[in-house]
Amino acid sequence: MRAYVIGHLSNDENARYLLSMGDMIGRMEQAALFIDDPRISEAHAMVSLRGESLVLLALRGRFRVDGQVKSKVVLKEGLEIELHNELAFICDEVVLPARLLGLKMEGLPQVSLTQTTSIVIDAGKPRLHAGYNPAAHALLWSSGGRWSIRLGKDDPGSVIRVGDVFKVDGKNLEIVEVDLREAARSSTRQTLTDPLLLDVTPRSVSISTSRCHLTTITGVPGRILSALATHGAPMFWEDLVSVVWSEDRSLASSLRRRLDVGVLRLRERLVQSNLSSELIKLDGAGMIEFDLRQVDAVNVK
Repeated sequence: MRAYVIGHLSNDENARYLLSMGDMIGRMEQAALFIDDPRISEAHAMVSLRGESLVLLALRGRFRVDGQVKSKVVLKEGLEIELHNELAFICDEVVLPARLLGLKMEGLPQVSLTQTTSIVIDAGKPRLHAGYNPAAHALLWSSGGRWSIRLGKDDPGSVIRVGDVFKVDGKNLEIVEVDLREAARSSTRQTLTDPLLLDVTPRSVSISTSRCHLTTITGVPGRILSALATHGAPMFWEDLVSVVWSEDRSLASSLRRRLDVGVLRLRERLVQSNLSSELIKLDGAGMIEFDLRQVDAVNVK
């Protein structure tokens, strides 16, 4: 009960790979499709549900389809995606079931499950986190064709099915079926229209909507986003570097390279959280902007 694509690489007709929502293609060993090739980025591309289609999104890498460079392509049977000039991923089958596995819980919207979903209870209110969160009160993940849940660090985990109900910090969590069309509408609605709520510290940014927590961005990407959100206007790259690495006396060229890598990682994190990478805008002349709307709110702590 999940959307996925099955495909193979052009240099190996025999091996087949199953990639579901949230799975990545890349050179890091945690990638669902690990490719040990210097021409492939660590996090090259990611499979995502957009509307009622599975798509491949470019992250740190780029790919070509029919000779054209793409940042996004809808996956369909027979599609050949050129990851670099000597390697392609060929889609053999795309599966989009009418219904997906999801969860329902008081204080949360009904949502479909991605590869890994964490639920954290904060001051009595449940919040959803995409991916693994070590502080999670409940963790749900898929392995092959089954889904599992773990309630707390000492719980070994158990397989879940539609209709199962669990207690999470006194609140009922129910495993439900979610119509594919509703899952698609919810994702698009959250990404495009829900006001964003940002809690900003000097080293991290927590992004939520009124319905759920989307992500907390830390590390270098978090410091970059914090500086942009706090400034509230476009920043020249040298000014941004001076905030992010205020005590670093490295050469400007070295800091610029580190900034470029950090911005790529930041845009990757946004995409993984069902947000647009275009929230971070670059004008090609050295100006970088966090493109918030008037309805979005920033709380600087």
